[in-house]
Amino acid sequence: MSRTYRLSIAVLLVLATFSAPGVARAQDEVIPPKTLVRKFPQGVFCALPVSLTFTAPTDPVIITFTAIEWVDDGAGGLAWTQQLIDNVTVSPTAQVTPNYLQPPAGSSAEFCYIGDPEPTPYFYFNRPGIEHNLLELFDTDPSARGWLMSSGAYFVGNRSAARNVEDMTDPTGGSLGLGDGTGVPTAGHTASTSIILDSLNQGVSYDLGAWWDAGFVHFPHDVDYLTVTITTLGGVPVARRSWGSLKR
Repeated sequence: MSRTYRLSIAVLLVLATFSAPGVARAQDEVIPPKTLVRKFPQGVFCALPVSLTFTAPTDPVIITFTAIEWVDDGAGGLAWTQQLIDNVTVSPTAQVTPNYLQPPAGSSAEFCYIGDPEPTPYFYFNRPGIEHNLLELFDTDPSARGWLMSSGAYFVGNRSAARNVEDMTDPTGGSLGLGDGTGVPTAGHTASTSIILDSLNQGVSYDLGAWWDAGFVHFPHDVDYLTVTITTLGGVPVARRSWGSLKR
């Protein structure tokens, strides 16, 4: 067999590997089918790779962010994931859609996900005239604004995503950490924060967005690093998204 022929077969095998269709997960476990090696930020804030769209119910909703605090470090121990969230928004889908765009070319947001060959679009929430039912930049400790801080969340005053996401400038202010890495490392332990939102109009479609950073990621991974859930005050599920698990 000639060297050229062997090379052609190798190329076809690689192409076949990357073109194989992804297996769809349940609707409440969002991950685009194109991605089997899960995208992760590491050391830089990235917009969540999928906007969470939901229809407002009659009752107020509770928005909850849950992060796994400790994961396998690949060497028989556990490592702190050091996860942070920032720039949390809830806005009408009708306003999000026309302002959901590619990141600025050459900016830190263009290829901020590990192993992602394409820029991840996001909501340019800072444009004038956009209506926000929730806009939380975590410039100060959010406890007084209704955020639950008793389940492992903590204010980080010296680390922030860009506040102007249209041109990726002004990284001032703070962010919200989920699990501070103290105490005895425990596999599967999670930390969370939540907020009640009562300003939504029943039957209207909204999008929830946020920016996320994870300080440590171990590949391959079989756990969901970050999960966002929306429920009513009575616990009725409204929407859910998870990022991290390779269980497809």
